Amino acid sequence: MRLFKTIKTTLHHSIQAQWLKKGLFSFLLSPLSGISYCYTQKKRQHYLTKPNLAFHAPVPVIVVGNIFVGGTGKTPLTIALVKALQQRGYSPGIISRGYGVKIGKYAKSAFQQNAYPHEIGDEPSLLAQYAPIAVHPIRSKAVEQLLLDYPTTNVIISDDGLQHYALARDIEIIVQDQRGTGNGQLLPAGPLRESASRLQTVDFVVTNYNTKAQADQAYLTNTNSTKSNTSSSSEKTQHIGMYLSIQTFEHIVSGKHYSVSSFLRNFSHQTFYAIAGIGHPQRFYQSLNNMGITLKATRDFDDHYAFQAEDLAPFTTGIVLMTSKDAIKCRHFAQDNWWAVHVDAQFTNPEFFDEIYHKVSHLPLYSTYTE
Repeated sequence: MRLFKTIKTTLHHSIQAQWLKKGLFSFLLSPLSGISYCYTQKKRQHYLTKPNLAFHAPVPVIVVGNIFVGGTGKTPLTIALVKALQQRGYSPGIISRGYGVKIGKYAKSAFQQNAYPHEIGDEPSLLAQYAPIAVHPIRSKAVEQLLLDYPTTNVIISDDGLQHYALARDIEIIVQDQRGTGNGQLLPAGPLRESASRLQTVDFVVTNYNTKAQADQAYLTNTNSTKSNTSSSSEKTQHIGMYLSIQTFEHIVSGKHYSVSSFLRNFSHQTFYAIAGIGHPQRFYQSLNNMGITLKATRDFDDHYAFQAEDLAPFTTGIVLMTSKDAIKCRHFAQDNWWAVHVDAQFTNPEFFDEIYHKVSHLPLYSTYTE
Protein backbone atom coordinates (compact mmCIF):
# COMPACT_ATOMS: atom_id res chain seq x y z
CA MET A 1 0.00 0.00 0.00
CA ARG A 2 2.81 2.40 0.89
CA LEU A 3 4.57 1.59 -2.39
CA PHE A 4 1.36 2.30 -4.31
CA LYS A 5 0.98 5.67 -2.59
CA THR A 6 4.60 6.52 -3.39
CA ILE A 7 4.13 5.67 -7.07
CA LYS A 8 0.89 7.66 -7.19
CA THR A 9 2.54 10.71 -5.59
CA THR A 10 5.51 10.50 -7.95
CA LEU A 11 3.21 10.26 -10.99
CA HIS A 12 1.17 13.24 -9.74
CA HIS A 13 4.28 15.40 -9.38
CA SER A 14 5.52 14.29 -12.80
CA ILE A 15 2.26 15.32 -14.48
CA GLN A 16 2.29 18.65 -12.64
CA ALA A 17 5.85 19.30 -13.86
CA GLN A 18 4.90 18.43 -17.46
CA TRP A 19 1.93 20.80 -17.30
CA LEU A 20 4.29 23.70 -16.68
CA LYS A 21 6.26 23.19 -19.90
CA LYS A 22 5.66 22.22 -23.50
CA GLY A 23 7.30 18.83 -23.87
CA LEU A 24 6.65 15.44 -25.41
CA PHE A 25 3.90 14.70 -22.89
CA SER A 26 2.00 17.83 -23.91
CA PHE A 27 2.60 17.26 -27.62
CA LEU A 28 1.22 13.70 -27.56
CA LEU A 29 -1.94 14.74 -25.76
CA SER A 30 -2.54 17.96 -27.69
CA PRO A 31 -5.24 16.40 -29.96
CA LEU A 32 -7.31 15.65 -26.88
CA SER A 33 -6.80 19.20 -25.69
CA GLY A 34 -8.16 20.37 -29.02
CA ILE A 35 -11.34 18.44 -28.28
CA SER A 36 -11.50 20.05 -24.82
CA TYR A 37 -11.13 23.49 -26.40
CA CYS A 38 -13.98 22.91 -28.84
CA TYR A 39 -16.24 21.60 -26.09
CA THR A 40 -15.60 24.44 -23.61
CA GLN A 41 -15.95 27.12 -26.29
CA LYS A 42 -19.20 25.65 -27.60
CA LYS A 43 -20.60 25.38 -24.08
CA ARG A 44 -19.78 28.99 -23.21
CA GLN A 45 -21.06 30.38 -26.50
CA HIS A 46 -24.29 28.44 -26.05
CA TYR A 47 -25.12 30.41 -22.90
CA LEU A 48 -23.69 33.70 -24.17
CA THR A 49 -25.96 33.64 -27.20
CA LYS A 50 -28.96 32.35 -25.23
CA PRO A 51 -28.67 33.98 -21.78
CA ASN A 52 -32.27 33.15 -20.90
CA LEU A 53 -31.27 29.49 -20.66
CA ALA A 54 -29.20 30.24 -17.56
CA PHE A 55 -30.68 30.34 -14.08
CA HIS A 56 -30.89 33.89 -12.71
CA ALA A 57 -30.84 34.21 -8.92
CA PRO A 58 -32.95 37.03 -7.43
CA VAL A 59 -29.85 38.51 -5.80
CA PRO A 60 -26.40 39.38 -7.23
CA VAL A 61 -24.06 36.43 -7.86
CA ILE A 62 -20.28 36.63 -7.65
CA VAL A 63 -18.33 33.68 -9.04
CA VAL A 64 -14.87 32.96 -7.61
CA GLY A 65 -13.21 30.38 -9.85
CA ASN A 66 -10.12 29.45 -11.81
CA ILE A 67 -9.03 28.03 -15.12
CA PHE A 68 -5.91 26.30 -13.73
CA VAL A 69 -6.97 22.94 -12.31
CA GLY A 70 -6.16 22.44 -8.64
CA GLY A 71 -5.48 24.79 -5.75
CA THR A 72 -4.84 28.44 -6.56
CA GLY A 73 -6.23 30.16 -3.45
CA LYS A 74 -9.98 30.42 -4.05
CA THR A 75 -10.99 29.52 -0.49
CA PRO A 76 -9.05 32.24 1.37
CA LEU A 77 -10.18 34.82 -1.19
CA THR A 78 -13.81 33.74 -0.75
CA ILE A 79 -13.48 34.09 3.02
CA ALA A 80 -11.96 37.55 2.63
CA LEU A 81 -14.77 38.54 0.25
CA VAL A 82 -17.42 37.33 2.71
CA LYS A 83 -15.88 39.40 5.51
CA ALA A 84 -15.58 42.47 3.29
CA LEU A 85 -19.23 42.30 2.21
CA GLN A 86 -20.37 41.78 5.80
CA GLN A 87 -18.39 44.83 6.90
CA ARG A 88 -20.19 46.84 4.21
CA GLY A 89 -23.65 45.84 5.39
CA TYR A 90 -24.40 42.83 3.18
CA SER A 91 -25.56 39.37 4.27
CA PRO A 92 -23.63 37.09 1.89
CA GLY A 93 -24.30 33.42 1.38
CA ILE A 94 -22.16 30.85 -0.43
CA ILE A 95 -22.94 28.05 -2.86
CA SER A 96 -20.59 25.22 -3.81
CA ARG A 97 -20.58 21.93 -5.64
CA GLY A 98 -19.75 19.85 -2.56
CA TYR A 99 -16.79 18.08 -4.14
CA GLY A 100 -15.87 14.69 -2.70
CA VAL A 101 -19.18 13.85 -1.01
CA LYS A 102 -22.50 12.45 -2.23
CA ILE A 103 -25.05 15.24 -2.06
CA GLY A 104 -28.04 13.37 -3.45
CA LYS A 105 -31.11 14.72 -5.19
CA TYR A 106 -31.64 17.69 -2.91
CA ALA A 107 -29.23 20.47 -1.99
CA LYS A 108 -27.88 20.67 1.55
CA SER A 109 -27.35 23.84 3.53
CA ALA A 110 -25.29 24.47 6.66
CA PHE A 111 -23.89 27.20 8.86
CA GLN A 112 -21.17 27.09 11.51
CA GLN A 113 -21.74 24.27 14.04
CA ASN A 114 -23.93 22.13 11.76
CA ALA A 115 -21.44 22.17 8.85
CA TYR A 116 -19.92 18.68 8.70
CA PRO A 117 -17.20 17.83 6.15
CA HIS A 118 -18.52 14.32 5.53
CA GLU A 119 -21.92 15.77 4.58
CA ILE A 120 -21.10 18.86 2.50
CA GLY A 121 -17.34 18.61 1.77
CA ASP A 122 -14.21 20.01 3.38
CA GLU A 123 -14.02 23.43 1.74
CA PRO A 124 -17.77 24.13 2.14
CA SER A 125 -17.50 23.11 5.80
CA LEU A 126 -14.68 25.61 6.29
CA LEU A 127 -16.50 28.37 4.38
CA ALA A 128 -19.65 27.74 6.44
CA GLN A 129 -17.82 29.02 9.51
CA TYR A 130 -18.08 32.50 7.96
CA ALA A 131 -21.44 32.51 6.11
CA PRO A 132 -24.37 30.18 5.34
CA ILE A 133 -23.67 27.76 2.51
CA ALA A 134 -25.65 25.41 0.29
CA VAL A 135 -24.13 22.69 -1.87
CA HIS A 136 -25.23 20.80 -4.96
CA PRO A 137 -23.62 20.01 -8.34
CA ILE A 138 -26.53 21.87 -9.97
CA ARG A 139 -25.88 25.37 -8.70
CA SER A 140 -29.47 26.57 -9.19
CA LYS A 141 -30.61 23.99 -6.62
CA ALA A 142 -27.99 25.27 -4.20
CA VAL A 143 -29.19 28.84 -4.72
CA GLU A 144 -32.82 27.92 -4.07
CA GLN A 145 -31.95 25.98 -0.91
CA LEU A 146 -29.71 28.75 0.40
CA LEU A 147 -32.40 31.41 -0.05
CA LEU A 148 -35.06 29.13 1.43
CA ASP A 149 -33.08 28.36 4.59
CA TYR A 150 -31.37 31.75 4.93
CA PRO A 151 -33.79 34.29 3.42
CA THR A 152 -31.80 37.34 4.57
CA THR A 153 -29.07 36.47 2.05
CA ASN A 154 -28.77 39.40 -0.36
CA VAL A 155 -25.64 38.48 -2.31
CA ILE A 156 -24.37 35.03 -3.29
CA ILE A 157 -20.75 33.95 -3.75
CA SER A 158 -20.25 30.86 -5.88
CA ASP A 159 -17.20 28.95 -4.68
CA ASP A 160 -15.81 27.68 -7.97
CA GLY A 161 -18.35 27.25 -10.77
CA LEU A 162 -16.69 29.54 -13.30
CA GLN A 163 -17.40 26.93 -15.97
CA HIS A 164 -20.95 26.26 -14.70
CA TYR A 165 -22.60 28.53 -17.24
CA ALA A 166 -26.08 27.28 -16.39
CA LEU A 167 -25.84 29.74 -13.49
CA ALA A 168 -25.97 33.40 -14.53
CA ARG A 169 -23.42 35.59 -12.78
CA ASP A 170 -22.95 39.32 -12.29
CA ILE A 171 -19.26 39.43 -11.34
CA GLU A 172 -16.51 36.96 -12.26
CA ILE A 173 -13.24 36.61 -10.37
CA ILE A 174 -10.48 34.28 -11.53
CA VAL A 175 -7.85 33.23 -8.99
CA GLN A 176 -4.50 32.06 -10.29
CA ASP A 177 -1.06 31.69 -8.77
CA GLN A 178 2.49 32.20 -9.97
CA ARG A 179 2.20 29.18 -12.24
CA GLY A 180 0.01 31.38 -14.42
CA THR A 181 -1.43 29.30 -17.26
CA GLY A 182 1.31 26.68 -17.17
CA ASN A 183 2.11 25.48 -20.68
CA GLY A 184 -1.04 27.17 -21.97
CA GLN A 185 -2.68 23.90 -22.97
CA LEU A 186 -6.11 22.63 -21.98
CA LEU A 187 -6.61 19.33 -20.19
CA PRO A 188 -5.16 16.75 -20.53
CA ALA A 189 -2.09 18.18 -22.31
CA GLY A 190 -2.01 21.08 -19.90
CA PRO A 191 -3.56 22.30 -16.64
CA LEU A 192 -6.27 24.56 -18.05
CA ARG A 193 -10.03 24.03 -17.84
CA GLU A 194 -10.61 26.81 -20.38
CA SER A 195 -8.52 28.77 -22.83
CA ALA A 196 -6.14 31.36 -21.39
CA SER A 197 -8.13 33.99 -23.32
CA ARG A 198 -10.78 33.61 -20.60
CA LEU A 199 -8.56 35.78 -18.39
CA GLN A 200 -9.46 38.75 -20.57
CA THR A 201 -13.23 38.37 -20.15
CA VAL A 202 -13.68 38.43 -16.36
CA ASP A 203 -13.99 41.38 -14.00
CA PHE A 204 -10.96 40.57 -11.84
CA VAL A 205 -7.91 38.34 -12.13
CA VAL A 206 -6.38 37.79 -8.70
CA THR A 207 -2.86 36.36 -8.68
CA ASN A 208 -1.84 34.56 -5.50
CA TYR A 209 1.88 35.19 -4.89
CA ASN A 210 4.11 33.22 -2.55
CA THR A 211 5.30 36.27 -0.62
CA LYS A 212 4.26 39.84 0.12
CA ALA A 213 7.41 41.15 -1.61
CA GLN A 214 6.52 39.35 -4.85
CA ALA A 215 2.94 40.65 -4.72
CA ASP A 216 4.09 44.22 -4.07
CA GLN A 217 6.61 44.10 -6.91
CA ALA A 218 4.01 42.76 -9.34
CA TYR A 219 1.55 45.47 -8.28
CA LEU A 220 4.18 48.18 -8.81
CA THR A 221 5.06 46.79 -12.24
CA ASN A 222 1.40 46.55 -13.24
CA THR A 223 0.70 50.10 -12.01
CA ASN A 224 3.58 51.55 -13.99
CA SER A 225 2.50 49.60 -17.07
CA THR A 226 -1.04 50.93 -16.75
CA LYS A 227 0.17 54.53 -16.46
CA SER A 228 2.26 54.19 -19.62
CA ASN A 229 -0.58 52.57 -21.59
CA THR A 230 -3.65 54.78 -21.71
CA SER A 231 -5.70 52.07 -23.41
CA SER A 232 -5.45 49.94 -20.26
CA SER A 233 -8.01 52.10 -18.50
CA SER A 234 -10.70 50.94 -20.92
CA GLU A 235 -10.04 47.26 -20.38
CA LYS A 236 -12.67 45.30 -18.47
CA THR A 237 -10.38 43.07 -16.44
CA GLN A 238 -8.55 44.40 -13.39
CA HIS A 239 -5.47 42.59 -12.09
CA ILE A 240 -5.05 42.25 -8.34
CA GLY A 241 -2.12 40.81 -6.38
CA MET A 242 -2.77 38.59 -3.35
CA TYR A 243 -0.65 36.80 -0.79
CA LEU A 244 -1.52 34.63 2.20
CA SER A 245 -0.40 35.80 5.61
CA ILE A 246 -0.26 33.37 8.53
CA GLN A 247 -2.33 34.89 11.34
CA THR A 248 -2.64 32.29 14.08
CA PHE A 249 -1.68 28.77 15.09
CA GLU A 250 -4.50 26.78 16.70
CA HIS A 251 -3.92 23.89 19.06
CA ILE A 252 -6.65 21.66 17.64
CA VAL A 253 -7.47 19.66 20.80
CA SER A 254 -7.89 22.68 23.08
CA GLY A 255 -8.96 25.22 20.45
CA LYS A 256 -6.46 27.74 21.85
CA HIS A 257 -5.06 30.22 19.33
CA TYR A 258 -1.52 31.63 19.39
CA SER A 259 -0.28 34.63 17.46
CA VAL A 260 2.69 33.98 15.20
CA SER A 261 5.14 35.64 17.59
CA SER A 262 3.71 33.81 20.61
CA PHE A 263 3.77 30.45 18.86
CA LEU A 264 7.38 30.84 17.75
CA ARG A 265 8.42 32.08 21.18
CA ASN A 266 6.88 29.09 22.95
CA PHE A 267 7.48 26.25 20.51
CA SER A 268 10.46 27.10 18.28
CA HIS A 269 12.54 24.46 20.10
CA GLN A 270 10.21 21.68 18.88
CA THR A 271 10.60 19.46 15.83
CA PHE A 272 8.11 20.41 13.11
CA TYR A 273 6.31 18.27 10.56
CA ALA A 274 3.68 19.35 8.04
CA ILE A 275 0.95 17.52 6.17
CA ALA A 276 -1.31 18.85 3.43
CA GLY A 277 -4.30 17.51 1.49
CA ILE A 278 -4.71 20.54 -0.75
CA GLY A 279 -4.23 21.33 -4.42
CA HIS A 280 -0.77 22.87 -4.10
CA PRO A 281 0.94 21.63 -0.88
CA GLN A 282 4.31 23.23 -1.64
CA ARG A 283 2.86 26.70 -1.17
CA PHE A 284 1.84 25.78 2.38
CA TYR A 285 5.24 24.33 3.22
CA GLN A 286 6.99 27.36 1.74
CA SER A 287 4.89 29.75 3.82
CA LEU A 288 6.08 27.97 6.96
CA ASN A 289 9.68 28.07 5.80
CA ASN A 290 9.36 31.78 5.05
CA MET A 291 8.62 32.49 8.69
CA GLY A 292 11.57 30.50 9.97
CA ILE A 293 9.94 27.12 10.66
CA THR A 294 12.22 24.30 9.52
CA LEU A 295 10.25 21.21 8.61
CA LYS A 296 11.86 17.88 9.37
CA ALA A 297 9.45 16.08 7.04
CA THR A 298 6.30 16.68 5.01
CA ARG A 299 3.62 14.41 3.65
CA ASP A 300 1.26 15.17 0.78
CA PHE A 301 -2.26 13.79 0.50
CA ASP A 302 -4.73 14.05 -2.35
CA ASP A 303 -6.78 17.23 -2.51
CA HIS A 304 -10.03 16.80 -0.49
CA TYR A 305 -8.52 13.70 1.15
CA ALA A 306 -10.77 12.08 3.79
CA PHE A 307 -8.34 11.75 6.69
CA GLN A 308 -8.38 8.83 9.08
CA ALA A 309 -6.52 8.69 12.40
CA GLU A 310 -4.08 6.08 11.06
CA ASP A 311 -2.94 8.45 8.29
CA LEU A 312 -1.11 10.56 10.86
CA ALA A 313 -0.10 7.69 13.13
CA PRO A 314 3.61 8.01 12.22
CA PHE A 315 3.66 11.58 13.61
CA THR A 316 3.69 10.84 17.33
CA THR A 317 6.37 13.33 18.34
CA GLY A 318 7.08 16.97 17.67
CA ILE A 319 4.45 19.33 16.25
CA VAL A 320 2.33 18.46 13.21
CA LEU A 321 1.14 21.50 11.26
CA MET A 322 -1.80 21.39 8.83
CA THR A 323 -4.03 23.80 6.91
CA SER A 324 -7.43 24.96 8.15
CA LYS A 325 -9.03 22.92 5.37
CA ASP A 326 -7.35 19.72 6.60
CA ALA A 327 -7.84 20.49 10.29
CA ILE A 328 -11.61 20.73 10.00
CA LYS A 329 -11.64 17.06 8.92
CA CYS A 330 -9.31 15.94 11.73
CA ARG A 331 -10.86 17.64 14.76
CA HIS A 332 -12.83 14.65 16.06
CA PHE A 333 -9.72 12.43 16.29
CA ALA A 334 -7.02 15.08 16.79
CA GLN A 335 -3.94 14.34 18.85
CA ASP A 336 -2.30 16.70 21.31
CA ASN A 337 0.58 17.55 18.96
CA TRP A 338 -1.60 18.59 15.99
CA TRP A 339 -1.91 22.26 15.09
CA ALA A 340 -3.92 24.17 12.48
CA VAL A 341 -2.36 27.08 10.61
CA HIS A 342 -4.85 29.85 9.86
CA VAL A 343 -4.15 32.36 7.09
CA ASP A 344 -5.70 35.58 5.85
CA ALA A 345 -5.66 36.77 2.25
CA GLN A 346 -4.00 40.17 1.80
CA PHE A 347 -4.33 42.28 -1.34
CA THR A 348 -2.06 44.77 -3.07
CA ASN A 349 -4.93 47.00 -4.15
CA PRO A 350 -6.53 48.48 -1.00
CA GLU A 351 -9.62 49.46 -3.01
CA PHE A 352 -10.30 45.95 -4.34
CA PHE A 353 -13.32 45.25 -2.12
CA ASP A 354 -14.62 48.80 -2.46
CA GLU A 355 -14.75 48.27 -6.21
CA ILE A 356 -16.64 44.99 -5.77
CA TYR A 357 -19.04 46.72 -3.36
CA HIS A 358 -19.60 49.47 -5.92
CA LYS A 359 -20.38 46.90 -8.63
CA VAL A 360 -22.73 44.89 -6.38
CA SER A 361 -24.60 47.95 -5.09
CA HIS A 362 -25.43 49.00 -8.65
CA LEU A 363 -26.71 45.61 -9.79
CA PRO A 364 -30.45 45.01 -10.28
CA LEU A 365 -32.40 42.70 -7.96
CA TYR A 366 -34.63 40.18 -9.69
CA SER A 367 -38.08 39.69 -8.24
CA THR A 368 -38.60 36.21 -9.71
CA TYR A 369 -36.49 33.31 -10.87
CA THR A 370 -35.90 32.97 -14.59
CA GLU A 371 -36.28 29.39 -15.70
